Amino acid sequence: MKKLRNWSFLLLVMISTTSFAQHLARNTFELSAGLGRRGILNEQEGVLRSTLSVGYNIRLNSLIDFKIATDALYFDQTQHDLLRAWSKEKWAYGAVIGSDLKLNRIIFTNGIGRYLYLNSGWIDKHPGDIIRFYTKIGFRYLITKNLTAGFVMRAHSVQADYIDFGLSVKF
Repeated sequence: MKKLRNWSFLLLVMISTTSFAQHLARNTFELSAGLGRRGILNEQEGVLRSTLSVGYNIRLNSLIDFKIATDALYFDQTQHDLLRAWSKEKWAYGAVIGSDLKLNRIIFTNGIGRYLYLNSGWIDKHPGDIIRFYTKIGFRYLITKNLTAGFVMRAHSVQADYIDFGLSVKF
């Protein structure tokens, strides 16, 4: 019974703090920047990666936006044999389609992307693998009408590779 009261209180606090969210009521351009790191894997040091994303959000209704974006990814290491998404070069580029589900101040975001350029050793070793595709899933918190903060997880095939923490600005 005590747990139920704790959850009820938490739900009440969340509703009261999110009930006055003001999303932009139009199509928007979005600029996002994030920084992520893959953890230690089989005693090998993780890979630091930063992401810059530019996109266009098409407002379908007050709850859902359709999103088209491009990603530019920067890797601090150019080789990491245990990861599917490692690159022989510092930069990789991709295109993403997805959506945003807006629930007051919380925005659930998702998308599927395809690398337009990834010079990967994994692709060389496994030419039939679908590493050229990735998924993005995460959530953001609406700080102002134009500014959000949150995280996005990027997965390749069945391997969750990175979690980016970052900011997004809508114009």
